[in-house]
Amino acid sequence: MLAPREKTKALRRLATKRKRTRMKGYRTLGDYKGGRYDCNYVSPWSKSAHNVNAKVMIVGHDWSSEEWMRGPVDKQSAERGYSDRFPTNRNLFDLLKRHFDLCFSDVYATNAFPFIKKGNSQGSISHRDLQWAVCKFLLPQIEIIQPVIVICLGKATFNAVRGACGEAKISKLDDAIKKHFSRNPMIFAVAHTGSLTTNLRGRRQIDRDWAALRRRFDKLRAKR
Repeated sequence: MLAPREKTKALRRLATKRKRTRMKGYRTLGDYKGGRYDCNYVSPWSKSAHNVNAKVMIVGHDWSSEEWMRGPVDKQSAERGYSDRFPTNRNLFDLLKRHFDLCFSDVYATNAFPFIKKGNSQGSISHRDLQWAVCKFLLPQIEIIQPVIVICLGKATFNAVRGACGEAKISKLDDAIKKHFSRNPMIFAVAHTGSLTTNLRGRRQIDRDWAALRRRFDKLRAKR
């Protein structure tokens, strides 16, 4: 396992690679607002969640969309890499605190897709493109951080990681939540913390999902 300073250097190299990489059909963080949202991480989320010794790693789907990036500069997002205005962040922070007793700054958080997706915030990214980004940028981050568990927000994120690791796609969210797999560390799926999926799955079931995840985490951590 790398020392903290070596981890930080390796993550910086990945950030530089992300800045230099162009993916056909997508724009980059540096293409908007004179680079106000860009950073020395693969994802701006890591501005506020960059604990290189974290036992828990959070992987979101993507950071932003073309429509949102063309709007006025959001100072909080530019400075912190997230905004309290978005349910995805508020719900995630609440679940982390209640079930793991962790703040966002205690974990390492990143996104599976480090480019700017087309359209609005509800837009989708093809499985092929998402899996390509996971191979190039996410798997190396997991190898650098070496957490006890990786928590993927949403089925699409989880399936992209599964595909990048040679595992088959899973069609239903409930099945994805049950079918964690090991790539050293163990990789899990939970419902995306955005308002739509939260309402569809229901907060009580989501609490049960996260409580079960915490029990699994405790067992895995004890073995280290």
